[in-house]
Amino acid sequence: PLTYRNLTQTMEVSSLVKGFLASCNVPGPYDEATNAQIQRQLHVLIGVTTSREFKFFNSRNKLARECLSCAVSLLLGAQLTFQTSAKVLSFLHNIEKDPALLDWLRDDFQLHSAVAVFLQSSLVEENPSLLAQAVHLLKALCYRRKVTFTESSLCHLLTFLLKHIEPSTDELLIPCLELLNFISWSEQVQQYAQTMPMLLDLFKALIPKYNSDNTSMVIHALSIYANFSFDRLVEDKRFQIFSHDIKQTLTVILSAALSQVYEVSNAAVDLLEDLLKSPQRKHNVLRCHRLLMSCASKIVEKQSHMDSLGLKTTLRLLTALASEATLLEQLSSRLPNGYGALSPILRMAIDHEGNSLQRAHFAVTLFSLLLKDMCGKNMLVAQNEMIVAVVKRIAGTLAAFQEKPLAEVHCAPEMHLVSLDLFTTLLGSEIYGESIVKQCITADHVTALLKPYLLQNPQEATAAQAGQWVQVVTAALGLLVDLMDKITGVRESLNGLFEESNVARYLSLAMVSTEEQTVLVAFKLACFGHSIPNFKSDEFLNSLVSENQSRCRSQSPAGFVQAPGLCQPVLNGQVPNGWRNSGAGRRRSVERSIDEITRKLEQSFEMGDLKHSEILAVYENKIAALKAKEEELLHLLTTKNAALQQSDRLVSQYTCSQARREAEMEQMRSLLRDSERRLEEARERMDSVSKDKQATSAQLKETRGQVKSLESHIRKLEATNDALEVKAKRLKVVLKSLEVLQQDNKSQSEMLTMLQRHSDSMKQKNDSLSKQIDDIEAEKEEMQKLIKEHKAKLKDQAKCMHMLQTKLDEKSALAKSLASEKNSLQDANSLLQRDKSNLEHELQALESQCQKNESALQAKTALVEKLRSQLDKHRQMQEMIRSISAPTYDTSDE
Repeated sequence: PLTYRNLTQTMEVSSLVKGFLASCNVPGPYDEATNAQIQRQLHVLIGVTTSREFKFFNSRNKLARECLSCAVSLLLGAQLTFQTSAKVLSFLHNIEKDPALLDWLRDDFQLHSAVAVFLQSSLVEENPSLLAQAVHLLKALCYRRKVTFTESSLCHLLTFLLKHIEPSTDELLIPCLELLNFISWSEQVQQYAQTMPMLLDLFKALIPKYNSDNTSMVIHALSIYANFSFDRLVEDKRFQIFSHDIKQTLTVILSAALSQVYEVSNAAVDLLEDLLKSPQRKHNVLRCHRLLMSCASKIVEKQSHMDSLGLKTTLRLLTALASEATLLEQLSSRLPNGYGALSPILRMAIDHEGNSLQRAHFAVTLFSLLLKDMCGKNMLVAQNEMIVAVVKRIAGTLAAFQEKPLAEVHCAPEMHLVSLDLFTTLLGSEIYGESIVKQCITADHVTALLKPYLLQNPQEATAAQAGQWVQVVTAALGLLVDLMDKITGVRESLNGLFEESNVARYLSLAMVSTEEQTVLVAFKLACFGHSIPNFKSDEFLNSLVSENQSRCRSQSPAGFVQAPGLCQPVLNGQVPNGWRNSGAGRRRSVERSIDEITRKLEQSFEMGDLKHSEILAVYENKIAALKAKEEELLHLLTTKNAALQQSDRLVSQYTCSQARREAEMEQMRSLLRDSERRLEEARERMDSVSKDKQATSAQLKETRGQVKSLESHIRKLEATNDALEVKAKRLKVVLKSLEVLQQDNKSQSEMLTMLQRHSDSMKQKNDSLSKQIDDIEAEKEEMQKLIKEHKAKLKDQAKCMHMLQTKLDEKSALAKSLASEKNSLQDANSLLQRDKSNLEHELQALESQCQKNESALQAKTALVEKLRSQLDKHRQMQEMIRSISAPTYDTSDE
């Protein structure tokens, strides 16, 4: 059968989407055939998206946008059927599984508002399965996002959720409780909920949920309780209850965070993050630091049993704990091997599988917090192995996604920013941190990181995307400039990167950024770029001017058309008053001139002095002259704007250099103070050394006597060591003889087993012979009976009787010989057993003697090493005393 995966390989998704759009755009109401065709096409789209084939939708082209728009329109259509709505919800639920597409559905299509409106339809009330689908889709869209709803949709949604939360037996109780928790994160929802009379009913409905056996229900109820803004009286009472039962509450949260169910553990970590971000509750949470550290220790113990989702939740929990300085201080001491115990978790998480870097982002964020703490405590040398392994893993991950577009890799800018900040922290920590960067990072890693960004034009992206991309590109280029003199090949990579047109565009966007640090880095990079021959300076200036003009147009008042070149980047979001006044005066002068011209024209028409053609010709000439003059003025304004920008650059450059000089002067002052303080400390040390000199000279004499005694003792130990070596050689000979005896014992045991087998066979033969004897005796009795019965025939059978008697004698003699042989074999067996036991006792005695000799040898060797180390220490002390006493005598002579 044709599977969906084969279908995606043989059929283009674009043709399928075109057919779906053609079916949806049929004019008039849909008939049964059109509905059936739409359902079939939706069924195929569900199959395509179930196999996680999101490449077509990740491109976000016109067809993909129209397809999703039609799906949302179908959901809100008046002629929607149950089958069509179920398939539309399934299709959208598959799309939202991709994180990037989920943001697209929420931001561009406002799908959460559409689903909230869809919940009000009568079709949903009649079908519980459809209701469950809509609630689950709305949960995914509203998860920890500040979503907005219309007032009617929000009122209906809150009423609907409270209706399903109050009864404890409702099937949608837990999904509705989760959805209420997710939408309570939005300020708009909280502000509207405060005006509703049902808010206290919600507070009362949540109280029984805390005693439930369902951990998910308890966590979501606690999250609503912690995040929702209730009445002031209820708020105070709730805070008192929370402060009183904080240990019990944290126990529930942390046990849920260690759960194997991803949804429960994820919600618990979200709740813990919210509590640590709240200023009122943070103090109460930090009082239970032992409980939090115990949870962190349990996480490290069970790290080998984590799956992918559990690892992501674990990293979020550890990051939340490490974000607090008091908890981070205790984390290294509570872990069994310090921060090294987290190395397997970090290396497992930093992987480049799939199309998401979210898990790696959490791991790098946690490692960045740990690294800053290690730099502050000078622990880079102690944790060298862990740091090098993790940094190499991060560098490999940066290079793994260089061929993929940014739209297909979720959470890439966030992870790249944290990684670049981590490299900068290492580079500025100390000399050892710089050596780690040289060991793990090359110019190719940073160039691979920049490759997907340089393939995108930042001016065509959204404002949020462009802001993130600009920060990543400027941070990466700044890191390369810092590494230029430390790593070979960086300068050549920088020259190649600054020849890209998109680099100039990124720098122009960074120059007009509202982030001060971004502007400073961009200015530094622009100055560096002007020193490169092939730098796209024209592209940089044109992009900077166009960006300034667009920002000025968006910030200028209505009706005011500014001349190009006069626009400056406005960082505070306000238009200067001078611009407003000049614009208003210019409008009034233009209006007055137009009124005067119209008045003169009317007077001329009334007097009949001029003809229409003459008047038009005169004013056409004047208009042409004004246009030429305007163009000349615009050209002058652009040149003046460029000159002003150049002067601004020079002023900012001189300001930066002056600030740099002042910082250097302050640094020199601090260095001078440090040198004076160190000189005083050195003098104090010299005084203490001169005082300790006499004591050390006495100690030197004593140590010399001790050294002599130790040398004599070492000679004795060397003699004993030679004797021990002789004994060791003898022990080897004994061991060899012991091996020979063991082999003999083994051969004798084999012989014993053979004899036992032979005795068993003889027993069998004896048994068979005894049976034969019994048979013969029976025959004898029969023969005696026959003799009595046939006395007449006795004489004839005398010969036969004599023969039988001889056979009987032979067999009885054989039986006696077998019995005697059996007794002899038993005696031999007992002798062999006695010899075996004697040999085993001798073997045990030899082994114990060998062990005693080895332990004595090791003890003597350790004593010799200890005495040699003491002798070396005394020699070093003697040399140190000599080196200290020599300059002291020189200063005294002077």
